[in-house]
Amino acid sequence: MKKGVLKGIIIAAVIIFTVAAGVLFIYLNSDSEDYEKVLRITGGDGTELTAPIEKADDIYVNDSANTAFVSLVLREALEIIGEKKKLSSEDAIKYLIDKGAHIETAFNKAVLDAVYDAYMQTDVRDSEFAFTACDENNALVCAFSVGEGDNISTPRPVFSSIKPLSVYSLALEQKKIHYSSMVADVPYKTITDENGESLEWPQNGVGYYTYHDVSVATAVKLSLNTVAVRLLKEVGIENSLDFLEDKLSVELSFERQKMESSGEDEILSNLAMGYLYNGITPVDMAGYYRMFSDKGFYEKPYSILKITDGNGKVIFEHESEKLQVLSEDTAFIMTKLLEEPFKHGGTAEKVRLASDIGIYGKTGTGDSYEDCWIVGVTPEYSMALWHNGESIGRNASSEVLAEVLRNLSLDASKKFSVCESVINAEYCSVTGMLAAEKCPVDNSGWYSADNMPEKCSLHN
Repeated sequence: MKKGVLKGIIIAAVIIFTVAAGVLFIYLNSDSEDYEKVLRITGGDGTELTAPIEKADDIYVNDSANTAFVSLVLREALEIIGEKKKLSSEDAIKYLIDKGAHIETAFNKAVLDAVYDAYMQTDVRDSEFAFTACDENNALVCAFSVGEGDNISTPRPVFSSIKPLSVYSLALEQKKIHYSSMVADVPYKTITDENGESLEWPQNGVGYYTYHDVSVATAVKLSLNTVAVRLLKEVGIENSLDFLEDKLSVELSFERQKMESSGEDEILSNLAMGYLYNGITPVDMAGYYRMFSDKGFYEKPYSILKITDGNGKVIFEHESEKLQVLSEDTAFIMTKLLEEPFKHGGTAEKVRLASDIGIYGKTGTGDSYEDCWIVGVTPEYSMALWHNGESIGRNASSEVLAEVLRNLSLDASKKFSVCESVINAEYCSVTGMLAAEKCPVDNSGWYSADNMPEKCSLHN
């Protein structure tokens, strides 16, 4: 990996960021006099991310692999200083440079190295790619992007990785379901395709319907679209929209307008299957999933811990602004449900084979593999990975994340917190009810005390 340079010119007094050929271009003032000041950006591990400025329009990045992360830091810095000092973007960057600012971040080079090596060692190495990771406080520790444009900050449809946010967590919160509730795996309706042929909808990614009831845990494990659509209808389209917009700031204006003009069934695929018109970024996806292991609290991911001037005076210091968006019980049960995809036969089983570290998350796969996702959360990191899989014809995100975990030195002593009010109990694999003496039992489930299934009536 080589040194990169950030440079450019001001266009209409607006600073514009672009990424091309592994180099970030930040449009600054190319007509100013030479600077001797330094805009210093460092990681939590002491990594020096930038080198001294030689001219007003040059900011050097010590490693081109860091450009995606540095671009996020600079965007955030301009927002912070612009708001704090009431400055334009042009004046904000000048202010930081003139002050000889030191921007402290949580960047972790070990994570970046693990991701870079995984990218190069797997079949996605010639594909567009993005990876972000946050620590347990939702501070960004890594952002890595390959391809044309800025894949880190580009919103994209997230497909099935939306289901825990838009459907399952809300269904638990409303007590529409519990861990082992049984839901019909059958088509929701019949539609007419573009050739005028009748088609059962929605199709499941596994390629078939069981045509019988399956547990919620199984539906999550296999990412069954049929169950997600049915539960979304139970939760309520409006409730799902409100949660995503009000609590997580997801852009859903298109879905709102389409629902008003054509009816709520026209956005079932948007919310239940992740065909979001405006999409979500990898940064935000990493942040959203952390709320499940953080007792239902959410804070938007951030890259800057502190900004000081050349004399060490604090200009800005991050203060946590966590908002509780789910109950602790619901959040904890979601972590348990989201362990299912990593078990044998799940959509992310290759990750489970890579490490004995606790992990939960979800995959998402778009049509023709244009958008391939996995979000995985360990006690230390919340990670979101996107790649374009058209050239290889599959979603390889779980393979890449498995390699990342192999490359990382994770602390096995770190564990997710336990919710003491949640009860673990065996359930009948046929009815989903609490197991009686004669019930066939394959698994145990996790339940809120006020949302327990009854004892199995079929085998009691």
